[in-house]
Amino acid sequence: MKYTCLLFACCVGSVAAQQTPTVWVPPPKDTTALEAEKNPLPVAVLRDYLKMDFPHHAYRALEGKNEALQQEADNSVVFEIGRGYEVGADAVNLFDAGFQDGEDFVFLAGITSVGAYGIRLQVDLAGLALGEEAWFIDPTVPRAFGPYTAADQEAAALWLPSVEGDTAVLMLRSRQSTLPPLRLERISHFFRPVFEKAFPCPIHVNCETDPDIRAASTAVGRLLITIPPATTILCSGSLVEAPDTPEQEPFLISANHCFRSIVSAGDLDVFWDYRAADCDGTGQPSLGELPRSEGESILVNDARLDFTFLRLKSVPNGTEGRAYLGWSVEQAEVNDEVLTMHHPQGTVMKISYGVVTDADVATIYGQLQNEINWLEGITEGGSSGGPGLYTDSLTLMGVLSNGTVHTCGEPQQNFDNYSSFADFFPEVACYLSADTECEPPLPKISCPAKATFGPDSASVAALRNFRDKVLAHHAWGRAAIADYYARAPQMAAAVAQSEQARAVFGVLAFPFIVWGAGLG
Repeated sequence: MKYTCLLFACCVGSVAAQQTPTVWVPPPKDTTALEAEKNPLPVAVLRDYLKMDFPHHAYRALEGKNEALQQEADNSVVFEIGRGYEVGADAVNLFDAGFQDGEDFVFLAGITSVGAYGIRLQVDLAGLALGEEAWFIDPTVPRAFGPYTAADQEAAALWLPSVEGDTAVLMLRSRQSTLPPLRLERISHFFRPVFEKAFPCPIHVNCETDPDIRAASTAVGRLLITIPPATTILCSGSLVEAPDTPEQEPFLISANHCFRSIVSAGDLDVFWDYRAADCDGTGQPSLGELPRSEGESILVNDARLDFTFLRLKSVPNGTEGRAYLGWSVEQAEVNDEVLTMHHPQGTVMKISYGVVTDADVATIYGQLQNEINWLEGITEGGSSGGPGLYTDSLTLMGVLSNGTVHTCGEPQQNFDNYSSFADFFPEVACYLSADTECEPPLPKISCPAKATFGPDSASVAALRNFRDKVLAHHAWGRAAIADYYARAPQMAAAVAQSEQARAVFGVLAFPFIVWGAGLG
């Protein structure tokens, strides 16, 4: 059934297809069910298991390299926290004979990436037979995630949930004494502290006194995404309300540039309710104790508008309830008041307040974006994909795509571009509104460089390198990028039709190709 709508809007029956209010599901009076959902294996059982004698394996591929990896990642257009390496270890090389617990045989193996602030393991479960399960244990809480079977693996391998610290425990359970054939493929080694300090001026979300805004903030999650081969990034995202369904659907929306390289939705690990208990930032929860979700399927990807829309396997309720954001298909207008909730640098949730200053903007990531000036609070790396909401209605205006480098106390410098939900809505209408068809995405932005040199050429890779590592880090460079993409369709058409135009474009691009190639 549907639950409390924010802003006292009525939720009975179907809501108009062009706009729907945010819905808040209150927390259960009895939290026993929440604890049972979070801990499918009792904590007491896990503690007994972890006291057993089982093999531990230490991998040192990135030992002592955290600082160098941080410096390298600072040039990335996404907020990277982890790099990975191949392991390729079969179960026989990881586990010993195990032990029997009731009718089950249990096998344990400790996995350490020396010096990591956190880790994520990729495993191949394709060989598991019926009745064989893999589990993943965070030994510090302790907490178990699972069970995982061969049916949970969509791609060649499966990324398991992430944990803080450099050690996790793999567990196999079977009704047979024979060791199940799991394979540890890769480890993503987190080279940044999970609790890395953000700038002092982001405003903690619990400083907000409006109960409707605080309720709406429970829709926002901290997204941890591992992309090939084993690079882990952080973004933000939010749940979206589908008003014409009897239950809350687990739809999540974020920025496409956070997801553009993932293999399957299972590469996503979502943390809910990561917020400080008090306005001064004290009372921060442990990441290992938070409610979690996993991705189930990617429904719509649009690089042109910088949106990704996907379905989660499930959405757990929390101690503050769970919201599903309403939305509006009305175009944003200059001077509209907006706010955003997000996880800057992956830290506890913050909130920012601002106004729309421009519409229909072309940027490095897409077209038809809305420019916002943040008057209070700032965003940082890791805030990408966080929802922009109209302040008066708390409905979705868009998601954070890109912006300037922000400075505390200087709102005149703090601008972001938000992808426009009104323009994206036709592509997801069939999921959010009954009796409405989804329109296919429009073609991606035409690129004259790809038309001239070929989409997979070294020249295009060098130009992209120059864009991301030079232009994107300066105000004048970002302005040049925006102007380029605004003119891209016309330039692409010209070089496609004229050899002379291709020659001119090639000559003009040559020094930037050389520059970009030299950046590595």
